Amino acid sequence: ACAKAVDVDAAERWMKRMESRGVRPTLCSYNTLMDACAKANKPEACEAWLQRMLDAGLEANVISYATAIYARARRGDVEAAEAW
Repeated sequence: ACAKAVDVDAAERWMKRMESRGVRPTLCSYNTLMDACAKANKPEACEAWLQRMLDAGLEANVISYATAIYARARRGDVEAAEAW
């Protein structure tokens, strides 16, 4: 719901709430949050959540990387998009 509404702040609050209650975020949780960041034109936040996911020991999938690429590409940052 947060990603559809492009509400990054709410999505981040939900993620932090999950973690504070001992619920380990899943790949889907991270990808959804990254999608909200990408739609909100916040590629740096998208990449930060991708890194946080990797640091948590989860393996990124094609959706994860495509979202990071999309976040940079929609801003016109082709070089950063191609880096992924």
